[in-house]
Amino acid sequence: MTGIFQLSWSNDDKKLYFSGYSGIGWDIYSIVNPLELEEKEVTKSNFIKNREVDQELDALLSNSTGISTIGEQSDWDDASFSKYIFAAEYSHYNQQIDSTTVKPETQLTISDLKNADGSYKTHAYKTRFTLDLVNGQASFSNTFGYRGYTLFAFSDILGDHRLFLGSQFEISLENSDYYISYNYLKRREDYAFSLIHTADFYPVNQPDFYGFYRVRHYNLDFAISRPFNRFQRLEFGLTNHFINYRLFRERQGYDLLIVKDNTLRLWTYHLNWVFDNSIWGFTAPSDGWRAMLQYN
Repeated sequence: MTGIFQLSWSNDDKKLYFSGYSGIGWDIYSIVNPLELEEKEVTKSNFIKNREVDQELDALLSNSTGISTIGEQSDWDDASFSKYIFAAEYSHYNQQIDSTTVKPETQLTISDLKNADGSYKTHAYKTRFTLDLVNGQASFSNTFGYRGYTLFAFSDILGDHRLFLGSQFEISLENSDYYISYNYLKRREDYAFSLIHTADFYPVNQPDFYGFYRVRHYNLDFAISRPFNRFQRLEFGLTNHFINYRLFRERQGYDLLIVKDNTLRLWTYHLNWVFDNSIWGFTAPSDGWRAMLQYN
């Protein structure tokens, strides 16, 4: 009832693949030895048997008061396209539209696509980012209290570049959580550059001391991934960590005194071999499996 689309034959004509809508979504189907299938005749419905082109046009151009054509209307609204026919083979019925307000259609010819020597014209691709996703989350923790986070995802038309921005800003950058990532996907190898910053606060309540300590962690990350084939790839990553621990003591007038200030810097790396032939479903993989061997 919904039709089949994107038919594709195998090289030996033994299998036919196509997509179709069934149930609650689109699926990919295959037929083995389609040339050997028994021929079946589909009986035409009464609608197909009795329909006529003129009746279709009358139904298409009819309004609530009766059947009429666009040419018979005298009070055509230039701003209204409720009865405009966009099909090219029926466009001549749009006679009442003012040509001064609507640009005429121009047919694209092969000569417009080729150079004088017969080669096709090429145009430089200009990267243009578009917003793909905005996702906001709110939560409550018995340790940190109320928290919120917003994520923005951008990409270009060809999928060569991806940009992710995540934020949970509080007063200043050093007390906020934010995430910036850029992926370069134009080559066979995928490159990723990331900056991640988090700041967590923990209260300290003692009889002679009232304050809190802050654990601030940010890192710069570089990662590269190269596939060997459709299901296997090799990954390498290098990360520079910066961790700062500060203990603040609150004095009168909400003045803060730094009691302790410790800093740790380190480099980490990882090398992964990944095998992945899983097929994702709505909530989890529906088939296949995934394995990873890691050295770090």
